[in-house]
Amino acid sequence: MEIMKGTTVGEIFALSFLFCLFLFLSPSNSIAEEKTRDYHIREFGKKILSMFLEGKYQELQPEFHPSIQQYVQGDTLKQAWEENISTLGKYKGIASTHTETGAIKDVVSLVLDFEKDQLDFIITMDNQDKILSLQITKHAVYSPPSYSDPSSFKEEEVTLGEGDWTLPGLLTIPEGEGPFPCVILVHGSGPNDRDETIACNRPFMDLAWGLSSQGIAVLRYDKRTKVYGPRLAFFRKNFTVREETIDDVVQAIALLKKDPRIKKDKIFVLGHSLGGTLIPRIALADPTPAGYIIMAGATLKLEEIMLYQYKYIFALDGQTDPDEQKKIDEIQENIKKIKSLKPEDAESEETILNAPVSYWLDLENYNPAETVKKVQKPLLILQGERDYQVTMENFNIWKDALADRQDVLFKSYPTLNHLFMPGEGKSAPDEYSIPSNVDREVIEDITVWIKSRQNP
Repeated sequence: MEIMKGTTVGEIFALSFLFCLFLFLSPSNSIAEEKTRDYHIREFGKKILSMFLEGKYQELQPEFHPSIQQYVQGDTLKQAWEENISTLGKYKGIASTHTETGAIKDVVSLVLDFEKDQLDFIITMDNQDKILSLQITKHAVYSPPSYSDPSSFKEEEVTLGEGDWTLPGLLTIPEGEGPFPCVILVHGSGPNDRDETIACNRPFMDLAWGLSSQGIAVLRYDKRTKVYGPRLAFFRKNFTVREETIDDVVQAIALLKKDPRIKKDKIFVLGHSLGGTLIPRIALADPTPAGYIIMAGATLKLEEIMLYQYKYIFALDGQTDPDEQKKIDEIQENIKKIKSLKPEDAESEETILNAPVSYWLDLENYNPAETVKKVQKPLLILQGERDYQVTMENFNIWKDALADRQDVLFKSYPTLNHLFMPGEGKSAPDEYSIPSNVDREVIEDITVWIKSRQNP
């Protein structure tokens, strides 16, 4: 159940987290600080849960952000909580806890054990420890896509790279005699795991299992910002998307070339979201793959997309309140800072919108639609038409830039969102909390495109 501004108060407020495109680096200055923040978020979640368990509903209201307190009065919270637990039996405890930290918001997710089932208890909070959203729902569990056949492939742990930045990953490889074509999956923004997990959905696992069921190996791995988040917090100078993403893709290509089960001349790179945006630069860094796939890759400036996302989400309920407008104004001021940066500012240790100055300078000098013209290998460019994070405007810019290329295939999907999962109407953040899978048609289109390039 959920309540948004302007809806009736018999429902519980929930505004699912914003799956933004901006870099998700910890604002902490040390590993100790990050651990302290993580501990604090966990304890805050336990405190709020205890208040529900103890029936302190009236005392809960001040814990919410002022903009939504009117929707979360004691009676509303009591009704929502009791409706959710009424058929579950005795409360047994917390089964697991997961946290996500960021400069703008933090998330703590508790899985609660009851006698008959489990509940997800998810709190999104700002950096003043005020609750921005609270979700209490039946525990959602990932289900593999129906188009996958686990008996047709196996998965092996692998390690990318050497030295200080090695990354753990998984190679999903078909059963039978190889060598096989292989796809490397490149994440979107943020500290993504190998499955690009968001809530109960795992789009990269869907891609890996779906493609491997069709005889195509897939390599996916935990992103550097996930594995080394605390260490990367120290990199306030000269940090760019090369260190965040590109270097690790090059390492992945090198790893596959050493595996005799992989066709060395049939390695493909698939980038989603920020990963798609960076495909032109990845292709220039290593032009040896047989082709590249862009899924929801942005062509517009990152900060402009970020601003659009906030405006879009704040307006979903039909109005933008003063607190929301304040956040929009803050982002616009930060965009002015980004636009005014000069090359000599690259040595600055300042962060803007949670990313170092060097990161913004690097991206300001990057035009994906122009750079992609230098890519000499075939391209497959896919887009969900309901995607509010990377809109169709970006897709059309790719099309215009590559209009004269015969080795580029474009396809958009009317019902799919940013995760290439189906839905209806206007896409919204809470869609990402609904169990789903990457659409079968996407798997089929990628499979046909790759196999058509096996024997050129």
